[in-house]
Amino acid sequence: CVVAGYWMVQRTILSPLKVLGGAARAVSATARLRTIDDQTVEETKEKRREVGRNLRRITTIRTGDEVEQLAWDLAVMSSRVLRYHRELESEVAAKTTLIRDDLEMARVFQTALMPIEYPEVPSAGVESRLGLRFVHYYEATATVGGDFFDLIKLDDSRAAVLIADVMGHGARSALVTAIIQAMVRNRPRPIEDPGVFLGELNTHLHQVISRSGLVLFVTGFLMVLDTRRGRIEWSSAGHPAPLRMRRGTDAAPEPLWQGSLGHMALGLREDSEYATRSEALESGDVFLLFTDGAVEAEDRGGEQFGMGRLTEGFAAAKDEPLAALPGEIVERLRAHLGDRSNEDDICLVAVEAINSMGRHP
Repeated sequence: CVVAGYWMVQRTILSPLKVLGGAARAVSATARLRTIDDQTVEETKEKRREVGRNLRRITTIRTGDEVEQLAWDLAVMSSRVLRYHRELESEVAAKTTLIRDDLEMARVFQTALMPIEYPEVPSAGVESRLGLRFVHYYEATATVGGDFFDLIKLDDSRAAVLIADVMGHGARSALVTAIIQAMVRNRPRPIEDPGVFLGELNTHLHQVISRSGLVLFVTGFLMVLDTRRGRIEWSSAGHPAPLRMRRGTDAAPEPLWQGSLGHMALGLREDSEYATRSEALESGDVFLLFTDGAVEAEDRGGEQFGMGRLTEGFAAAKDEPLAALPGEIVERLRAHLGDRSNEDDICLVAVEAINSMGRHP
């Protein structure tokens, strides 16, 4: 009786329940909750084929009681879950494709907002003691980024260099860079005083941000280079100090200022004020403007690239053409990251003062 009872329980209850449990686990294993690679996609397909085999086993359960009814209900539920998975994944794939297309279009427009050629300063035929050369490197960590720069020719002998870094990155930050670009390009009057201009930019940006209800801020640095007078005027809104070095000397690159200037980032307070500072501009001066993505890039151990490595890369290019400068820094940055990708946008802008004949002293 004991053996017969065990056999009956095993056949009519335990074995069917084991089949049902295996089928339930197989169904739950087919859900794809994140982006996966091709190998995992193939594994998911195999799991779904396993579900099909389990469903066929379920349909063979014939106990004539509640267990058979449970098996039938589970088979129906599993079929619906699998269909829901496929429909959901198809919908997600379509939405993802649409988002990627939109981001790619945004990337194209954002790239179009960046300078496509460098200004000629001084203008051809204009006598000036100095001339300017420019070079830049830009890389967004996502399809679109929150770093922005602009090179603006103010007149025959002056140019302005603006670099900005919007909090965060991605589509929201990219939209703010477009707003800044529009404000800069559509300014009501020429840039005469960098501090005054940053103040006006801050006021307009704060009005836009406050109406949106979001908390956003933008660090920025603006420098005006006058090749006729041999002067630079600059102002900063919470942005890292650019590096400055002089060709033909043994002096190491140094920050344009030390410590904090106490100026708030753009967009935080409507009445923020920004001071303008002025210094001499000499032939052989090279300035490196950058965003914090170049400094805060971390390797696998969490160590940042840091100002030290950035300064070393800048100094290593002292005797190289200006066009080689970004490559020297980016190569060192890539070596530091190893197999990791950077988690923030990178923007480097370098400007060099040369004598009127294009020769260093």
